[in-house]
Amino acid sequence: MESAPDQQMLQSKVFNLSTELKTTVFELVDDVLIRPMHDFLFAIQEGHDHDMGIEVVVDGKPIAEQSDGLHGEIFGCEGWIVRFSKFPAEKEIAGSLESAKFISEMLKRIPEEESSGQ
Repeated sequence: MESAPDQQMLQSKVFNLSTELKTTVFELVDDVLIRPMHDFLFAIQEGHDHDMGIEVVVDGKPIAEQSDGLHGEIFGCEGWIVRFSKFPAEKEIAGSLESAKFISEMLKRIPEEESSGQ
């Protein structure tokens, strides 16, 4: 674990980076944190679904029973990242809104395709 002086030196280095490099560092840290979190939650869900591996129990109930996919709970406009992050999650919100728009557009096309016989 880093000491306070080490953290201050690192923070100073990041503070002095260009805006473009700060954005890159933020994206890198975001990716480095989210991917393993997703994979860990996926392992918990798979372990529960296949009666093997990791089982996390809270108040006597497996947490994987509370969700149809723990690994998806972190994403979306109402996901854990947006709800609990101390830092903006614009990328997550934008991605969720884009996905919702795409799904909405696809659903609008279904009646058109059915009526045209496609």
